[in-house]
Amino acid sequence: TEVATERLEDNITSITPGALKGGLQAVDRHPTKDELVIGGADGSTKLYQMYRTKPRQIGDDFNNIRNYPTMPGRVFAVKFSPDGTRVVSGTSADGKGEVRVFETNTGNTVSTFKGVGGPIYALAYHPKGNLVASAGFEGTVHLNDPTTGALIRDFVPVPLNKGERK
Repeated sequence: TEVATERLEDNITSITPGALKGGLQAVDRHPTKDELVIGGADGSTKLYQMYRTKPRQIGDDFNNIRNYPTMPGRVFAVKFSPDGTRVVSGTSADGKGEVRVFETNTGNTVSTFKGVGGPIYALAYHPKGNLVASAGFEGTVHLNDPTTGALIRDFVPVPLNKGERK
């Protein structure tokens, strides 16, 4: 969408029947390129170019650059690393979650996070790119090393007391 005019410029996935199999759940823009990473209801994380450079045809999915390995459940969060060399993706499936880091340009899996239990709905890279925060339904924020997947620390940002209301 063009902000100034509030007009639709283009669809991310064009008009490709079945390209997302259930819909788009998450999107993030590359920090330096005209590219978008998206997450879908089918567990897919995909890289797209932002602008179409050839006439649209139904079913072509021309703007798709790369598909990353499918994850279990729905992808609810995606985020580029600050330098754009990696993509982190978080999912939710049957009360469980998973977080993986992929190399942006190759699609190779860099790591799968340890210590993540519940569904993941939010991700954030540290500005230096050396940590990723993930959070979700269980109310815990996990800090992981994106290169190894090692859990660095867990914390509950707001204590939750069951049955106590003020």
